[in-house]
Amino acid sequence: LWSLLGPAAAIEPPPPMIGPDALGFGRINVRFKDLMNLLNAVTASMPAEQAEQIDAYLVNFGPVLSKGFEALGPGMWTYETVRQPVTPESRVTSTLVTCSNPKAVVPMITQFGGTLGLEPRDFDGNTIFSAEFMPISVGVANGWMATGDSKLVEHAMRSMGQKDLPSVAESPVYRQAASV
Repeated sequence: LWSLLGPAAAIEPPPPMIGPDALGFGRINVRFKDLMNLLNAVTASMPAEQAEQIDAYLVNFGPVLSKGFEALGPGMWTYETVRQPVTPESRVTSTLVTCSNPKAVVPMITQFGGTLGLEPRDFDGNTIFSAEFMPISVGVANGWMATGDSKLVEHAMRSMGQKDLPSVAESPVYRQAASV
């Protein structure tokens, strides 16, 4: 599992979708393209009966997964904010993953999102997959995949590709920390 982390990256400003209201954020690089190799290795180490069931699943769904994973990463940013007024549900989180080929990722979300209750809907000319019973969504556009709290995903989708947005990167605290 640790082999999926990396490669190391220089400090860079967070994506502009992470606004100045972010309480915290972090970046990690993940080799999503190697996930299928990990799945295959784990499957091979299982008892034969379990491995056969998973192999049958991977034969059917492996190609869609492989194409989707190859298009993701390595950059992955997670951030959180607090909605006003403050309630127990105010703390919300979202994750942004770099995406080189949205056309490869959307079929993966379409195929597997249904099992999570995620249904596609139009949002500003892009597709967001949302769950009616949970406030989570997944959206892919303009070189990013956004996941997490539905309102944060919608904000990220609106912000993708826009210039001159207020960003946490403009914060004096961020600038001081990044210069260390």
